[in-house]
Amino acid sequence: MAQVYLDCGDFSRAEPLLRRLLSICETVYGDDAAALLWILIELANGYAHGGSAKAEPMMERSFDVLRTFLDAKRPVLRSEIGESPGSKEVLFAGIGGGSLEKLVRASEAVRRNTRMRWGAYG
Repeated sequence: MAQVYLDCGDFSRAEPLLRRLLSICETVYGDDAAALLWILIELANGYAHGGSAKAEPMMERSFDVLRTFLDAKRPVLRSEIGESPGSKEVLFAGIGGGSLEKLVRASEAVRRNTRMRWGAYG
């Protein structure tokens, strides 16, 4: 259901579902499992584009999990969670861009929001 809301551009309805899914997946897979990556990135992206202060910590955690995922000798991403292939292709492909592209967009939005907050629009 969260993915449907995200596809419709309704982050406010997707956010509580994503938070709940994140909690469940943390319990099942652990705090740094690659299976969490798409959820963390969607939360970071939604918060960043909404101007929320929650974006930066979520983005940092996404980068930490991404590092763990990329450093693994045999990375595995649960396909049933994000309908993503069990390979690194998930980082570059998908509806609206891959996970890596979404994380970069979230990072850019956080940087833009910080500049606006401090009055540096350039």
